[in-house]
Amino acid sequence: MGDYKSAEPIFIKSLEIIRNAFGDKHQDYLSTLNHYGTLLLKTKREVEAYNVLSEIFDKKSREISDNFEWLSDNQKEAYWKQEKELYDKLSWLAHRSFQKVPETAGLNYNAALISKSKLLEAKISSENYYREVDEIREELAYRRRLLTKMETESSEENERLEALRAEADSLDKRLSLSWPEYAEQKKNLSITWQQVQQHLDKNEVAIEFVRFQNEDDSLYYYNALVLRKDGQQPTLIKLCMEKKLENISPKRGFSAFYPLIWEPMEEALKGITTIYYAPTGLLYNIPFPALYAPLGKGDQLILEKTDKRGVVTESAKTTTEENAKYLMDRYTLHQLTSTRYLAMGLKQKAQNPISKDMAMVGGVNYDYLPGNNVPELKKGKKNKNATRSSETASAKLTYLEGTKTEVDQINSTAVQNTWTTTVLSGNEAKEEKVIQLEGKEAKGILHLATHGYSFPEYDFNDTTIRENSLRYNYRYSQNPMVRSGLILAGGNWAWTGSDTLTKLGAEQNGILTAAEVAQLNLKKTKLVVLSACETGLGKIDGSEGTFGLKRGFKLAGVEQMIVSLWSVPDKETMELMTLFYTDLTKTLNPISSFSNAQKEMRNNYPTEPEKWAGFVLVR
Repeated sequence: MGDYKSAEPIFIKSLEIIRNAFGDKHQDYLSTLNHYGTLLLKTKREVEAYNVLSEIFDKKSREISDNFEWLSDNQKEAYWKQEKELYDKLSWLAHRSFQKVPETAGLNYNAALISKSKLLEAKISSENYYREVDEIREELAYRRRLLTKMETESSEENERLEALRAEADSLDKRLSLSWPEYAEQKKNLSITWQQVQQHLDKNEVAIEFVRFQNEDDSLYYYNALVLRKDGQQPTLIKLCMEKKLENISPKRGFSAFYPLIWEPMEEALKGITTIYYAPTGLLYNIPFPALYAPLGKGDQLILEKTDKRGVVTESAKTTTEENAKYLMDRYTLHQLTSTRYLAMGLKQKAQNPISKDMAMVGGVNYDYLPGNNVPELKKGKKNKNATRSSETASAKLTYLEGTKTEVDQINSTAVQNTWTTTVLSGNEAKEEKVIQLEGKEAKGILHLATHGYSFPEYDFNDTTIRENSLRYNYRYSQNPMVRSGLILAGGNWAWTGSDTLTKLGAEQNGILTAAEVAQLNLKKTKLVVLSACETGLGKIDGSEGTFGLKRGFKLAGVEQMIVSLWSVPDKETMELMTLFYTDLTKTLNPISSFSNAQKEMRNNYPTEPEKWAGFVLVR
């Protein structure tokens, strides 16, 4: 009702009652304290609000550190949805109070480190357990779950609760000593901005972008938390409302995005040459290296051209200003899922040479059927505007001639440089053969050149898909990890609603979803290249970013990925990938080789960034 003066003593009395009954770690206590923090912010008592919300965050952080390993993927997802309000509130606190209480930016940064992309963490390896470790693990898991149940159900057995906590803490210490991977994850869950700062050089910054719902107007906003080597605290930079970003196409907004998400940071980036940044929300779909400050009119859209029969002869495209100074010309940019990786040895890992073995998929026969030994690849008339997006196909997916040429050229380059290669093309590019490339059979690089798809959430107004089509199921699945994937040999049958492929004896249906990828063990695979379209897209869900193929491969244990943001032209994709691998065979460093390839493409197409900016390397 807004009567804060009357509400405050009731809040204080409520907190006293709950603390006496259940203790100050109980969910009801923390929830009430959270609402009290809102009251303090509404009454402009920022220092008190900061103290209250810091207390909640510290206790929640301990809760996550204690319980995260024992949650299933679905429980983790539900947990973050439940806690979203708190993390929004910490961003709102910093948004309102940074000038008066600079420490709020540090709290906001720490919240981003622990919340952002936490679902993307690789699972702890359960290989090579000692029997004793397994027994401790089971005992601890049982006590943690019982403890959570008693706390959630408002149990008044305080002595029993304290005894359980003591038992769990004792087991936790034993497990940390016996199981290094477990101890490492607990340590990584408690990384702070100060630890990230220690790994920065004076010419480097780390940027955590945050997205939050502003309680003043209920709209979503974006801010940047800029961390310099010499900073006493991260600096909060206010950016823009989400509505302004929604009206710009990532493929068309190279100059339009600049004043919204980069120009406000210019002052804080003076003297900086290297930037590590972790996007959030819609920023995951923005090609940062190709953004530029317009000197004149900025981007220009050239409409598509058609012949007299209305057939498109040249697709619409965007051209930038002559001599545009892109961000990649001004800085060395590194996109991360979280800047906490800087405190986890990211720079050192980047120096490790990649192993000289790779598996490639390309030239896929989407019409494959078991027993049909000869690929029936209907090439037809060459389409210079061909893309690797499943969205462009009204029914069957077309053969991508450029992907076969691409993997053949990459293979030739690799073999000449004494690399070990595996090529799956035509009928051999089966889903079952791809998913076998895991565990001991995993390669250093997995290159997938094929059709990709990424569908938004269910839209009841969409009537373009027949109900009997399996493609309908992929488009309208409630699981965002099913709505993203790759099409492999024989995939056209399932894509158009037929179970012919599996009925004739195939083990899989030819559609590899992100959910299936997440179940693989790809810890030996140091780089996955998704040379398809829209592989970097997926459901935007708060700090978790994109629930799609990126998340699937991260959960499988992959450190680095090259993914796409839009339907990339077949010809230019092949060109970029050929440049990348030619350089990689010399450097064995994916980061520098990808940067070199993209710069060469930028020089070849200086005013057409949509031909080279659609791919991004994410770590």
